[in-house]
Amino acid sequence: MRKIATKVLKQINKHNARKVIDLNAYRQQKKATEELFNQITTTEIAIKTGHDPLHAVYIHTQNLLSILVEALQAISEPALSRFFNTAEAADDAYVPSSPPMSPLTKSYFNCWLLFDITAGLNKETLTTIIIDLANQLGTHKAMIEVMQTMQDSRMGIYEFMGRQGNKILLRELMGNEVIACICPASYRGTHQGETIFQAYVNYKPDVNYLQGLPDVSSSNPHNTNVPKFVSLLTNSPLS
Repeated sequence: MRKIATKVLKQINKHNARKVIDLNAYRQQKKATEELFNQITTTEIAIKTGHDPLHAVYIHTQNLLSILVEALQAISEPALSRFFNTAEAADDAYVPSSPPMSPLTKSYFNCWLLFDITAGLNKETLTTIIIDLANQLGTHKAMIEVMQTMQDSRMGIYEFMGRQGNKILLRELMGNEVIACICPASYRGTHQGETIFQAYVNYKPDVNYLQGLPDVSSSNPHNTNVPKFVSLLTNSPLS
């Protein structure tokens, strides 16, 4: 296990070893936890509501990770504070909620929070901590494999190349491979776009429109100074 995950496990074991338990607090915590898990959109539910089976697995895993991260916030471990301080500062600055308030969706922001923010010598993320704790949490092996696949993924900038059935075809700007992708927003692909926050110029219900060059900040319509929380994000830029 990596360092931060080991510290978290020690805190969990310390809590479980307590001889005196506040039964009222335990009941409240148990009820709150059960309510959170009842909110998870399972793979079966997602498929029944019309989602592609692969996307359904993605939805289920992301829901589960979000619930487990909420559980981590209740653990009194200073090593976890950087993650949540960073997330709070970024949330205040970017206000992720979809247009017209912000070009960033909650889903995009949560992926950054779960898989991209790193801390410690091992560059741990909230997801790697959960994976390391998986045996203690009783997580199914297949679910852990999906978590690891999502952790190994990354954000990229892609060019729209056309359509293939009910999927859109994308090519990463720095590569040649064309990938058939599921688009949950149902965007059928009629315009091409690039960077996210500073390039935001307009939107429709199923797509954000951007302007400017990714590596030329002055070409972006919303070019601003470095966000006030940049010191917290030394290796994890959001924009």
